[in-house]
Amino acid sequence: MKIKNSAFGSQGEPLLDLAALRADTPGCASVIHFNNAGCGLLARPVLGAMLDHLRLEAEIGGYEASAARAAEVADFHASVAELIGAGARNIAFAGSATHAFTKALSAIDFRPGDVVLTTRNDFISHQIAFLALRKRHGVRIVHAPDHPDGSGVDVDAMARLMRSHRPRLVSVTHIPTNSGLVQPVAEIGRHCRELDLLYHVDACQSVGQYPVDVAETGCDLLTATCRKFLRGPRGSGFLYVSDRLLDAGCEPLFIDMYGARWTAPGHYRPVDTAARFEEWEFPYATLLGCAAAVRYALRVGLEPVARRTPALAARLRGQLAELPGVRTLDGGAAPAALVTFAVDGWQAEPFKAAMDARGINSALSHREFAQFDFADKEVEWCLRLSPHYYNTEDEVAAVVAAVAGHASGTSGRRESLWRNGDFLAFWFGETVSLLGTQVTNLAVPLTAINAFGATDEQVGLLRFLQLVPYLGLALLIGVWTDRVRRRPVMIGANLVRLVLIALVPLLYWWHALDLTLLLVIACAVGIASVVYDVSWMSYVPTLVRSPEHYVEASARMGSSSSAAEVAGPGLAGLLVSALTAPVALVVDACSYAVSLLSLLLIRTREPRPEPSVERHLLRELRDGLGWVMASPVLRALALVGFCCNFSMVTIWTMFLLYGTNDLHLGSSTLGAVLATASVGGLIGSLASRRVIARFPIGRVYLLAQSALLLGPTLLVPAVGPRPLMLALFVLSFFTTYLGLGVAGVVIVSLRQTLTPQSMMGRMTAAFRTLLFGGGALGGLSAGLLAGRLGAHGALAVAAAGSAVVVLGLIVSPVSRLKEMPQAPPGAADGG
Repeated sequence: MKIKNSAFGSQGEPLLDLAALRADTPGCASVIHFNNAGCGLLARPVLGAMLDHLRLEAEIGGYEASAARAAEVADFHASVAELIGAGARNIAFAGSATHAFTKALSAIDFRPGDVVLTTRNDFISHQIAFLALRKRHGVRIVHAPDHPDGSGVDVDAMARLMRSHRPRLVSVTHIPTNSGLVQPVAEIGRHCRELDLLYHVDACQSVGQYPVDVAETGCDLLTATCRKFLRGPRGSGFLYVSDRLLDAGCEPLFIDMYGARWTAPGHYRPVDTAARFEEWEFPYATLLGCAAAVRYALRVGLEPVARRTPALAARLRGQLAELPGVRTLDGGAAPAALVTFAVDGWQAEPFKAAMDARGINSALSHREFAQFDFADKEVEWCLRLSPHYYNTEDEVAAVVAAVAGHASGTSGRRESLWRNGDFLAFWFGETVSLLGTQVTNLAVPLTAINAFGATDEQVGLLRFLQLVPYLGLALLIGVWTDRVRRRPVMIGANLVRLVLIALVPLLYWWHALDLTLLLVIACAVGIASVVYDVSWMSYVPTLVRSPEHYVEASARMGSSSSAAEVAGPGLAGLLVSALTAPVALVVDACSYAVSLLSLLLIRTREPRPEPSVERHLLRELRDGLGWVMASPVLRALALVGFCCNFSMVTIWTMFLLYGTNDLHLGSSTLGAVLATASVGGLIGSLASRRVIARFPIGRVYLLAQSALLLGPTLLVPAVGPRPLMLALFVLSFFTTYLGLGVAGVVIVSLRQTLTPQSMMGRMTAAFRTLLFGGGALGGLSAGLLAGRLGAHGALAVAAAGSAVVVLGLIVSPVSRLKEMPQAPPGAADGG
């Protein structure tokens, strides 16, 4: 009845008879039930088995009814055994999967120091149970890391943890309740068998959706509920216990008269089967309903169900991903029939209520259900839709239309960043700090030139030392900042920079400052800047909370940078002229004090990164670089960014030398040129959100980066009357800064969107290494080229090299992007 005999797929597979299946499912007539991962709709045979037994109990009595149905009761164990490829002696009925799980845990004699090895995506009740074991028995909980590509647990890393820790228990949830991820339980099982480790698999979302075979999985314990894709009643589940555990005498901590025989006043003997994990009192109607559900699933056929159900979910997931404002969250190459997504601008309960009002059954997941996973995905909630084989394509279309209608509405929207007080505090402090940094950027090299008569090569070396810490330390610091909370790190880095910058005017007043000491201080400030920069770019998503605001946050930070570049050079020029270059640095020290205070005022709780017992520096360095280089978009951004920073720092340093030494421009004139030109950066960052929203993001990136790279070519013909020359200087830097203002917002938004929070520090460090490494080499190259070719000749060479990079932009995959890509789910954190 359940297989349409007259219709076959393209390869001869039997097709499900949807009309018959839906007729067997009364709920299909009243709701669109996309909550099968919570509780599937009962089929008529299941409902009939339960009602028949309840009537029999009412007619002849409970004990008598169970005796009369003894054969059907026994069939529960036989049918479940057939479902998962086991023997009937291995199956125990349980009131729920969690009941089965805790019974199984109680059979393990945990001792202080024992290790439980699990994953970051295991079910919430399991995570809490493990924490309770740690609290009561002193066990250690080790979470195997996820693979950086978002495909689930890193099996190789998990195998290494097995060998190094010899865990008392390995426990894995096959399909997490909070996403469609499918964990490689069979691969893990092979490692467990090889090392003779006790292995538990949670198959709650698997049974009824996929064929499950305990022999293939290699597990000793398997727990599942009957109410989800198996379509059984609530209050039913089962436990599988392997022969080797039964034969070894494994038994629950508390065993009753059903699971054991009282053989003497001081002795008992467990029964030979998994019934030792059962109890004398059964909800017989529920058990018989569960047995009917299992037989129903076997008649329908798990193979056709395993083809249709995930395919229906893939159809749903793909259509949802195309909706503006909807972010799908599921990971893995072939996700299961759990479709999770977040909707921009909505709170959880109002959106769920809006779906309920349309007659669409769904489920909410909150961060507390999946602390690691939701932190990686940077969401506080998601809506879960879980279709099953009896759902239809028309229902998928109706659900997509409902989500689209609500996603485009305004009800329940979050507040904008203007109402995010912590982000505003950070933004203000960072803006003031950036303004002070502009003073330092001009004052430090002018201190070297004016106070100590530094040569072109020495000025280039100074710029190199300011930036070379990014080349040598950014990756190491990125790994470290992924292991700790970032705000305390940022506070410490700003305190160090405040003290070091303040030392320059103090030492100058005490006549204790020389060029060598200035170089050392510049390098030390550079190291603290690496620590701060790697941290703050990873910290902003914590303040912003939702990817929907990443572009807005990037635009605001970009506007601050551009505003500082507008006001900073002019202010720096005036301060240097009025106070001398060393004394002008007091302003930057004060700006760090303001930034320090703003960080101290932030109240948003930053989650502590997951402590992992297995942290390997080289492996995490490789993960960070690998994450960037494995993504075509991130790789292209990083390589082009290296070239852009090399060009900008080379040009800026050469211009400073050319203007000071060859053209004899005063500090106020240099500051005025750079300040006027920097208006372009402010315009670019302010306009970036509208431009990105209106035009394909790839085209915006291409044009903006091209402007940045081609702007320096205008410096080469800048000769003749001084007004014309200064006008070309301003136009050149204006064009470069305009492109930078737009491109910077695109680049940071792409980086934050494509990287999970756990990997953010290492990703940022990889970018900082390449970007500022390019800048460091650019500063060194500028001094060397200017010393050999003269500043103007060196400018011509650098401008030509910058223009050549545009060819790489044209073939870049970033330039071909039509819109902001979807974030990969939980793609690493890693940390």
